[in-house]
Amino acid sequence: MRSIEYSKLRTGVQRNARPGSAADLRAAALELRRGLMGTGLFADVEVDATDDPDHLVVAMCTFHPALTEEEAAMWLEDVWNSHLRYGYWAAHSTLVVKGQVELQGATLGNVGGPYVTLHVVAQRAPIPMQRTASD
Repeated sequence: MRSIEYSKLRTGVQRNARPGSAADLRAAALELRRGLMGTGLFADVEVDATDDPDHLVVAMCTFHPALTEEEAAMWLEDVWNSHLRYGYWAAHSTLVVKGQVELQGATLGNVGGPYVTLHVVAQRAPIPMQRTASD
């Protein structure tokens, strides 16, 4: 989904539902961390909850240098779909640029809430330098 379409949907949810509680956000942050780490492809994972209704849960991580950005985006979407989205309603958007992938998501538990929004930024991990025989 295009970012502008996602933003419109997220705004609609925010106007018609209540945000998740602190416990909801902690649970979402924990599931996001578990999901990212569970793939074995993401490292340096930092996840936290915020007061920003557009990004109630935020995460930064690195992805394995052997992955393309498109593959990393597919894995982020898989984590979103299998660990984070509520069954009632969800929307997400990905942005893929050289060396970085972003996923924004919004999900709604039922009519009126709770909702959770998130923003994940994954950057390509650097390729480790090769040691020489003299090192």
